[in-house]
Amino acid sequence: PLPWTGDFADGLGNKISMLAYANPTKIADERQRGDGYGLVRFNKLTRQATIECWPRFADVGDGDAAQFAGWPVTIALEDNDGRKPVAWLPTLEFTHLDRPVVQVIDADSDEILYTFRISGKQFRPPVYRTGLYRVRYGADGPDRELARLLTATTAETTPLQIDR
Repeated sequence: PLPWTGDFADGLGNKISMLAYANPTKIADERQRGDGYGLVRFNKLTRQATIECWPRFADVGDGDAAQFAGWPVTIALEDNDGRKPVAWLPTLEFTHLDRPVVQVIDADSDEILYTFRISGKQFRPPVYRTGLYRVRYGADGPDRELARLLTATTAETTPLQIDR
């Protein structure tokens, strides 16, 4: 990795992770400056994002080697959620849906914790406190609901089959 990469706090105390950067070497030479283009490519099946950082005058025919040093960077999308699960809902097995949209809602506060399209037909939703939750789901959006799902902190044995 490049020097000065890692986990830090900004001036306001917000946690940040420096994965890569681009610093100019000779700002008088337009081909050595730090200006350029940033691209993000999303892989929906693996739920990963590849972040690219290209110098302004890069020859893209040279492939990834033409990017600034340390780039591209690939991250799992769930890595952007700094919360750590303390419990899980039952494993949901969608027998009639492939890659449904799943939304998890705290039943006490009505707060939406997250919404995303899962990979495959099974998903064990992580949650950030014990208690009761609602899960909304559907093929193109969360249009059906499971109510009063209770958390578990240990491994469970039987998935909850959802066939509607």
